[in-house]
Formats: sequence, structure tokens, C-alpha cells
Amino acid sequence: MVDEHDELRRINWNEVFSFAQIFKSFKMAIHPSKLFLALAAIILIGLSGWVMDRLWSVSSGGFARQGEIYAFVRQRGDVFDDAKEKWQEGRLRNAVVLYAEALMERRDLKTYLAELSGAGAGDFAGVLRNELKEYNKSEDEDKIKPVNIQAELKIAKDKGRGWSYYLSEAEDEFCREADKIKTLLERARDAAEKQVKEAKGVSDDDKDKSLESIERQWYVGQRLMAERRLYAKRQIEDIRGKGIFESLRDYELACVEGALKAIRDAQIITGLGAYQAEVADTSYAPPAKLMAPPPIPAPRGAPAAETPRGLLYWVLMAVQGIRWLLVEHWLYGAVFLLISLMVWAFFGGAIHRIAALHAAREEKISAIQAMKFSCTKFLSFCSAPLIPLILIMFCAGLLALGGAVLGNFAGGLLMSILFGLALLLGLGIAFLTVGLVAGMPLMYPTIAVEGSDSFDAMSRSVSYVFSRPWRALFYGLVAIVYGAITYLFVRLFAYIALSATHMFVKWGIWVSGETVARGADRMDVLWRAPTFWSLHGPMNLAAMGTFETIAGYILAIWVYLIIGMVAAYFLTYAVSASTIIYYLLRRKVDATDLDDVYVEEGEEEPLPTEAEPAPAEDEGGDESKTESKDEQEQEQAPGDENQGGE
Repeated sequence: MVDEHDELRRINWNEVFSFAQIFKSFKMAIHPSKLFLALAAIILIGLSGWVMDRLWSVSSGGFARQGEIYAFVRQRGDVFDDAKEKWQEGRLRNAVVLYAEALMERRDLKTYLAELSGAGAGDFAGVLRNELKEYNKSEDEDKIKPVNIQAELKIAKDKGRGWSYYLSEAEDEFCREADKIKTLLERARDAAEKQVKEAKGVSDDDKDKSLESIERQWYVGQRLMAERRLYAKRQIEDIRGKGIFESLRDYELACVEGALKAIRDAQIITGLGAYQAEVADTSYAPPAKLMAPPPIPAPRGAPAAETPRGLLYWVLMAVQGIRWLLVEHWLYGAVFLLISLMVWAFFGGAIHRIAALHAAREEKISAIQAMKFSCTKFLSFCSAPLIPLILIMFCAGLLALGGAVLGNFAGGLLMSILFGLALLLGLGIAFLTVGLVAGMPLMYPTIAVEGSDSFDAMSRSVSYVFSRPWRALFYGLVAIVYGAITYLFVRLFAYIALSATHMFVKWGIWVSGETVARGADRMDVLWRAPTFWSLHGPMNLAAMGTFETIAGYILAIWVYLIIGMVAAYFLTYAVSASTIIYYLLRRKVDATDLDDVYVEEGEEEPLPTEAEPAPAEDEGGDESKTESKDEQEQEQAPGDENQGGE
């Protein structure tokens, strides 16, 4: 008898370690249709925030002071409110003071000349002072008188002038100062060069050296003029504040950067103690500490003055940013979040649909087909995350109503007796909150995979999370860590592309750009050299002329398209990973195959299939080639059995 041996030829690691399916997310995320849909969503959300900032800027409450979100997180409520109120009340006086400073600086250029002399251009500063005297005489600027702050405040009160009026006047004065400096620099250079050329008894070499020195000092004057314009912009922004969306965007981007660095340094739960201390009800601390952004973790091996912050810390800080938006600017926040939800319901629903078919069947539908699906399920995509919120708000309303009636009118005794009912509602809120936070990433995949509605999305996502909580948590951690690694790779790819473009284009430019730094050229003026964490830094608008400003904005659009694709990958990866996690949890809970997905008639184009082996010939040999596949199988079955019997 021959011994039979079973030989293991191949191990399906995706079945042995189901979480390995998540590693397909990178390949799925870089699909062009998903990336362009995500980029469109990012652009529309950004444009809506920009437009809303412009609309809200007509009111004094449409701005956020510098570092307001950080102060909101760290300060006690009454302290934060007092500081914000003082900032708002002090705007008028600060604007008047800034206007008075700008007016006198335009007349005398005292600060500018002192900085010019201190920068090693004393000789050039002397020539410029002489030109300033001649200019003031010819333009009657000697007659400008200092502004009496108290008297101007009284005039503002009598004439109804607000802080915006004086801030606009100060901005105009700073612009006139820049134009004046530009004119005087040209006059001073011409005068200095004329003196050198007309000098007698001086060799040509010495004259050339003097002319080169004048040119260098002129560039120093240009740089200091740009710094003055930058100083003016910062002073105006400190008084006016920043747009609400702009403030939230900068804050959330800082949190994302901190989270990525935390994953890079293998810090997950580090810094939770620091977070609790920062958000605790503490006493007043120095404003400089409160207004500063949270510290970024130091690189591994470097000495750190403070406790490093981990991934969970930055996630909680990002949530605090949304809480600030809804607490301090609730109307703005409600409108902006509603617009963002509608945009993501349309584009995000389409991306989820592409990912659902891609993950289950390796089939890729077009963006048009995906958007048609998101249109048919638009209300479901919009309402899915809102239903738990509505239920939470309903329970909160019942608690508030009970507190108002029983606590204020019926006495504390009756309220304490019925407080058990309030705790039941509190437990319901906790259940809904945990289900919403943990199950929200699975709501859109449910609709995209099952073709169902928002109620099914809510019930499935919550039940899957509570049925397999540790498995869902493990899948989520794997997706986060792997996603961070792939995102850093994609960002590195974009950084290399942008750096190479900047460097090689810079090689062909010889027009000087020393208005920003010594040895710089025009490329440095239009676009600062990118870094890994700042692919497009702040624009050098203070050092640009009119045409350079236009060119700088056009160049920035192209660069931000690349940056937008990096951000789009962040979204498409999240969609792909959450879709795969949904499939895995569904298989564990409902025992449903991974390739089981809802398909609409005519939705996807059939993919070419591999050629099947020719069926065994029947003894009759009279098979018809035009018969259907099912009929062929039915007719082949007896023939196969007969052959097997023989």
C-alpha cells in the first residue's frame, strides 16, 4: 500500500492573519479616481471656509485672536472669557496707537534708519537721511503732527469710528511708508553712486569696490523694507485677528503634524498626563505660555525639555479644536460643518463606493458611476452621522428640561428621587457617544457595501463595534500605524519632487532676490525652498512687487495641487482602510464572505476573465455552442459521471 503524504504548498496569510487585508489599503488609496474625488472635496471645503471667513469678517466677532484655540484648551472658562473680552475691548485703542505709530514712522523713518545703521549700512543710511530731509520738505511731510491718543479716542467715540477704521488707516500709512522707502532707496543709491563716480584722486578699483558696497547696502535696505512690511502685517493681524476657518485649519494641521511625529517616534499614549493637566480647571497662567502652541515632540535621542506627546494626545487636542469651533463660534461651526458634511456625503460616498467594489471584487468603476451612486444615496450618507447626534441631543434636552422643572420649581428633593432616570439617560448618551465615535468610520462603508440606508448603517456599525470591540480596536491601530507609515512615504515622494523642481529651476535663474536674503534669487522670492514638514511655506509677499505677487500666487496654485494630492491620499487611505475593516468585522459577526457586495444593474463594466478549460466531450458529442453556461453544465454532468464510471 502506497503511503499518501499531504504536502503544504502555500499558506494564505490573508486568511491566517485577517488583519493583513488592511495592507491592501495603500494600493487601493492611490487609485486616480479616488484621489481626484478626494482632492475635489478638499478644494470645495477649503473654498467654503474661505468664503465664510470673508462673510463673517463684516462683524467684529468674525475673527479669532492669535492663539485663541490653545488658550481655549488650557484656560479656565472665566479666565478665557475675560482675556477674550479684554482683547475685543482693547482693539480700538490698539488700532489708534498703531495708526499713530505708523503715521510718525512714515514721517521720520526713525525705526527703519536705526535698523539700517545697525545692519552695517551706516554710510548708506547717512545718504538716505539727507534724501529724507529733502523729500519731507518737498512733500510738506514736516507738517505732520503726532497723534494725541486720548483726543483721538474721544473723536472716535463722537464720530462713531470703530477699530476697523483706524486699522485701515494704519494699513494705508504702512503702505505709504513702504512706497516712500522705495523711492528714497533709489534716490540714495543714485546720489551715493554719483558721489563715488565724481570723486577725484580715487583709483578705478576703489571706485568699483565702493559701487559694489553701495549695491550691497541698497539690498540691505530692500530687505529691511520687506521686514517693515511684514511687521505691519503682523501688528494688524494681532489687532484684527485671524479668520475662524484659517485659525481652525492651522491648529488642526499642527495636530496632524504632531500625531505623525508621535507615530514616527513610536509614541502612542505618551503625554496623557500632560493633556489632563492642560485641560484641567487650573488657575490663571502667564499669557505667553497659554498663547503658545503645544510643544512638538523632539526627535528620538534629542534632549526634551517637556514630556513627549503621543498619538492619543494629538487626537484629543484635535477634538478640542472642533469643540472650540462649536462653543465659541457655534453658528459659524454649524454652517461650516453642515457644508462639509454635504460635500463629503457626495464625494466621500463616491470614494467609498469605488473602494467597496475594489476591495471585494478587484473591480474599478469610473468616478462618474461612483458619483451616480452617491447621488442616489446622498440623503443616507448625510443623515448617517446625524442620527446618533440627534438622539444624543434629544436625551440632553430631556435632561435639561428635567433639571429646569425639577431643579428650579419642584425642589431638590424630587429631583434627587428621580435622578436615577437621569442616570439612565446619561448611560444612553454614553452608549450613543461611544457608538458614534467608534462606529462612524464604518457608517459610510455600510451604505457603500450593502446599498442600504442610514438606519442600517448606524445599527450595523454600532453592533459590529460592540460585538467585537477588541478586534475593532486592533484593526484600527493597525490601520493607523500602517497609514502613518504610508502617508510619510507619500509625503517624502512629494517633498523630493518639489525640492528637485525648486532646485533645478533655481539653477537657471540669475535675477537677484536679495530682498528676502543675501544670495537669494527670484525663485526664493516667489517660492521658499520646501522642507519635509512645510512643502510650501509662507509667501514672501512683503518682498514682492505687483507682478511678482501675481506670479507667486499662480506658482502657489500649482504647488498646492501637489500638496492637495498628498492630503487627498490621507482621505482615500482612511476610506480604503475603513472599508476593509468593515468587511473583516462583517465576516466575523455575520459570517458573510468578503466578496459579497451590493451591485446595481449596469453599474460596473465586466472585467475580462481568465479562459476556462474546455469541458469534457459528451459521448453524444452534439453540444451546442450557443447554449447558456448553466445548460452546458447540466448536459455535461451526466457525461462526466459516465466517464468517471468507465
